[in-house]
Amino acid sequence: MIYQELKRWIAQSESWQAFIDYNIANEEQANYTFYNRPQDFYISLLTKLQDILDQFREEESDDVKKNLLSIAKGLEIYSLRGKRENFSGVNYSRNMLYVASLYYLADFPATSFLLLKQFPHEEFQTNIEKFIYYFLSKNYTRKQGYENPYFRYIIEYLRQGNNESIDILRGIFDNILSPDNQIESHLFVLTYIAKSILKKFSTNNLWYDLTEYGAEIDWKTYVRFNIGKSPQIWSFFPSQQTAIRSGLLTFDKAFSLQTPTSSGKTSIAELVIFNELSRNPESKILYLAPFRALASELKNNLGRNLTSKLGIKVKTIYGGNIVTDSDRLSIEQSNVLISTPEKFMAIELGLSGMLDDFQTVICDEGHLIDNTTRGISYELLLSRLKNTESVERRFVFLSAIIPNIEIINSWLGGSDNDIARSNYRPTEIELAFLTQVSASHFNLEVNPNDEFPTKYILNRFLSTNDFSTLNGVYNVSTFKSKTVAAALKSLNSGAVAIFSPTKDYNQGVAGIASELLNQLSTSLPKPIQFCDTDEIAKIEDYLNYIFSNNYLLAKCAKEGFLFHHGDLPQFIRELIENSIRDEKVKLLICTSTLAEGVNLPIKTLVINTARRFDGNKGYLMPLEKRDLKNLIGRAGRAGKETKGTIIVVNPKDQSILSDVIADRNLEDVKGFLYHVVEVIEGYITKNATTLSNELLDQLKEADYIDNSIIQLLAEDVPVENLEQEINTLIENTLTFYQSDDALKTRLRELFSLRAERVRPIVEYGNLDLIRYTGIPLRSFNRIEELVDYKQNFLSEIESPLDSRWIDFLFDILYEIEDFPSDISREKFIEALAIWIKGGWYHDVAQGLNSTVDDALIFIRFLEYGLQNSAGSIIKYIDSKRRESEEETSDIILNWSNYVVYGVNNRLKLDLMEINIPDRILVQQIANWFIENEIPYNDQETLRSIILRNQLLLLGYLDGRVPQISIDILNQYFSRIL
Repeated sequence: MIYQELKRWIAQSESWQAFIDYNIANEEQANYTFYNRPQDFYISLLTKLQDILDQFREEESDDVKKNLLSIAKGLEIYSLRGKRENFSGVNYSRNMLYVASLYYLADFPATSFLLLKQFPHEEFQTNIEKFIYYFLSKNYTRKQGYENPYFRYIIEYLRQGNNESIDILRGIFDNILSPDNQIESHLFVLTYIAKSILKKFSTNNLWYDLTEYGAEIDWKTYVRFNIGKSPQIWSFFPSQQTAIRSGLLTFDKAFSLQTPTSSGKTSIAELVIFNELSRNPESKILYLAPFRALASELKNNLGRNLTSKLGIKVKTIYGGNIVTDSDRLSIEQSNVLISTPEKFMAIELGLSGMLDDFQTVICDEGHLIDNTTRGISYELLLSRLKNTESVERRFVFLSAIIPNIEIINSWLGGSDNDIARSNYRPTEIELAFLTQVSASHFNLEVNPNDEFPTKYILNRFLSTNDFSTLNGVYNVSTFKSKTVAAALKSLNSGAVAIFSPTKDYNQGVAGIASELLNQLSTSLPKPIQFCDTDEIAKIEDYLNYIFSNNYLLAKCAKEGFLFHHGDLPQFIRELIENSIRDEKVKLLICTSTLAEGVNLPIKTLVINTARRFDGNKGYLMPLEKRDLKNLIGRAGRAGKETKGTIIVVNPKDQSILSDVIADRNLEDVKGFLYHVVEVIEGYITKNATTLSNELLDQLKEADYIDNSIIQLLAEDVPVENLEQEINTLIENTLTFYQSDDALKTRLRELFSLRAERVRPIVEYGNLDLIRYTGIPLRSFNRIEELVDYKQNFLSEIESPLDSRWIDFLFDILYEIEDFPSDISREKFIEALAIWIKGGWYHDVAQGLNSTVDDALIFIRFLEYGLQNSAGSIIKYIDSKRRESEEETSDIILNWSNYVVYGVNNRLKLDLMEINIPDRILVQQIANWFIENEIPYNDQETLRSIILRNQLLLLGYLDGRVPQISIDILNQYFSRIL
């Protein structure tokens, strides 16, 4: 154990480091005992180091690892730039070897790697120093093996998995440490450390875990795949080891893993994929990613890695409910298909029998199965997948935040033994409360729920000097202003994200952004000082093109920071995420979209509020703690930061975040249909009414139940078996699986009532049509009345804005769809035309006589509400006309895509569908084709023409499009080639 006085000194050193990291004037520095006795502190740490290593040799317990970590934290100040200058007499590089080794032994290898990056290999002179440096840097070369007599045994082991190499090296170290050898004390310590590292590595590496728990597979290709990464991966995280040792490689039906955000779930997915395809090369794997942002990130990271390094064909589909030729090709060509649940369900309905091809399903961000916007598709799809009798299907269910994961695993068919839980994070997270002392004096209370000295206070974290302006002292009386000030001050320590649950101009993202612009007049750090100014200038230019330079996001970019929320278009969100991921921008304001599976290198997360206004209850309600848990997991990314910090500004949020950090009172996952029943019950109680179909016909929640029945019923179910079939499908849902008797009874009543509405559909043979079109059951009869699918012009339309088609379609839509009440039909169609003709958000805003923010909401309605409703009508028209052997215009069949992409002719649509990844490029490349009168026959020819004319195209585009568009096109060329 570490004695109490040394513990106090170590805690003091952490507090002292924080003052330096945040650039806080620290008048209390002279009172730190360790600071006045640095040599005594250092000698005490080294003395205790030997004792702890002796304990580690006997037992790798959690207590021993905790002590190793404490010694590392005490020693690191003697080697870190900006801190080591306060001390003398310490060999910086050698001391950092001690520190990095201790972090490795304490299960923080990513921190070891990060700390050693500061030192070039030339600073290490002896063979034992170089061995430790090479090992912890995880970047071996054969040259290192030739030059270093110890490291070559590690290389041999990594390449072949031969335990003899480890045994030989262990013997060499034992011989050096023999009492008969007289060596310098620091070389003895380093060799002893090297031996400890080897001891851990011998049972903590890829070869050991894979051959021990997956003996039937030849793992050489997989191991070399991992040691070919940058940084190289030689071992699994403890969370990943827990999964492997719990049966991840050998389970029968379902395996569930709960482990914190950023603890290696993507690598687990890679392992599952390799294991499955090694055992059954002909199988297909479905990777469900509930967010488009997550699907996109998986495409760019996991997908490219598996394809380029292992030859595994990975395809990604997401967005919309229309099945394109590109989607069909992706499915046919893939070993692994990454998809959102919504997209997969739409495609499965359009491609009969496709479901049977997928024998393994990976469910990422599994807690979203009861999300109020995405949960319905997730729950229904898994209900269908797990009950396909013709296929023996296996599930891997991944989540950071499900307390009742055993229930989910059992529902999917797994046993109690097929579950792994881990609290391991590759970096630590600190909680900090901002406390106000006076009008412009704020302290930061770090680790507030611990005892002193682990708990410490950063006095004058914010002070009058920070708020000084040319006109006096800036007023920070609101939580919004305090949030911004805390975030700006935290830029001294690393990248910062500010979280708010809403996007509005009050306490939401936009309001915080406006407040931040105001606080640039103070003495606080400026975001522009921390970003890549060339990159942010390109982003600003791009945003000006799309939104106009008057839009708030463009103004923010000009000052070196950005914001991110769900109304922004997907490609803009990805641009923002990439700028943070590549460390070009260091300050981001965001809603919970940040938590949607996207890994970003954030050091500090400032929580503006952990509450949201509930319109039904009329007051602020705490956000779900499990969602906050997912959010705060984004702070302190492994390999980028040694720790993450969560700053809580509002005292009312302190207990909420304390529970989240401690994993207390996290909400169970119950299934989406549970929330549907809850809403209906609330409506019945509030209105003192009884349950009936007439009541349900008034509620949109009935659509979810109808959709459940339609999606889950067998295609050829006989009418007489309808009630039995519906009872069976209810029992297959997660909601029913974990409901009490009262809720099960209510579910049966609800489904029985809606079965009365479904029965005529089944009797008249319209079930497949409804399923294919996606028309809500409540609207189907009305659609049949409204749609005159025999109109001759439906085969003649040659423009997506042909007035005959627009009038025909909108006559129907305005009868069945809830259009924005503040936009007339004429204005709506005018704005739609601006968008399809290639206008941008500021153009649409002008057409609506409104703001860019309103235009963003309008376009989102086009992409989701209008596109879904119009798509259903178009499918209905096409289905009926094919029955009559009548053609439907290709323009009409693809109309939803013209709307989603915002294009007005086939050339532009084809450019979109060959994945030209930028709408600006699509418009200008189409102009180039037209100006040069270049014909093409199909999409493959179109792609070939573009590839053959790269230089000509780039020359044409120069000066016509923003530089970011040029960069995107060059990336496209590099991927294709």
